[in-house]
Amino acid sequence: MDYFLNTLDSVAAIITAAVAVLFYAGQQWTHRQQQNKLETYLRGRREAAAEGKQGEHSVLHLVAKLKLTEGELISAACRSKKIKLLRRKAPDTPLVSDL
Repeated sequence: MDYFLNTLDSVAAIITAAVAVLFYAGQQWTHRQQQNKLETYLRGRREAAAEGKQGEHSVLHLVAKLKLTEGELISAACRSKKIKLLRRKAPDTPLVSDL
């Protein structure tokens, strides 16, 4: 009986590790897809933009167009080396009011 329990314990540990790795890989894939979606949209808008514009959009505009939450959008933008986040100060305070 001890041998069976030890074997079952080892199998359970291996399965737990495999599930954790699959979950982590799925999360990374989802994050990468969100980042690609954002980069592709911004690249297309920048190429189609009129002269003088740099393809800048507010967070609210991007949330509506890409169907991502603000947190997902900001996280994807922060992970990307191709996207530059611009901050706007509120006129009456020194705090950042918009990205």
